[in-house]
Order: sequence, then C-alpha cells, then structure tokens
Amino acid sequence: MALLEGHFGALSRAWEAGTLELQGAGLDQSTVRHIAKYRAEIDLDQELEGIRSAGVKATTWHDDDYPTRLGEIYDKPPIL
Repeated sequence: MALLEGHFGALSRAWEAGTLELQGAGLDQSTVRHIAKYRAEIDLDQELEGIRSAGVKATTWHDDDYPTRLGEIYDKPPIL
C-alpha cells in the first residue's frame, strides 16, 4: 500500500490506475493481473456501507487515532 500511495500520491488514484500504470508503480505482473481481475467485482461504496452498518470504525494510517507504536513498524497495516 505504501508503494502505491508513494507512487500515485493517494490510494484513490491507485485504485483507478490502469495496468500499465500499476506496473510503472513497481507491482509485478501477477499482482497487476489479480488487481485487474478482482477490482471490477468490488463496489467500494457497498463495502464502506457494510463496515458502517456493522458498527465497525475503520482507522487508516493517516488518522490521528492510529496507534502510534504500530505506525512505527516497517510493514504497518494500512487499515485497522
């Protein structure tokens, strides 16, 4: 995730990127193929609504309440 965010500036731009752009960001062919295959099957608005309706609060590594110590590790999870 950090690779994509660093390359595109925002994950929303990475989500909309074509396969050549994803390869240019440094992703390998297999990962790009998987993204292209499954991205069309995912409705982001529906996913977010499912999270909200379940009463779950998603926290990203950009949020102030993201755990400080967790944010210091090399491979931190982008979303909790």
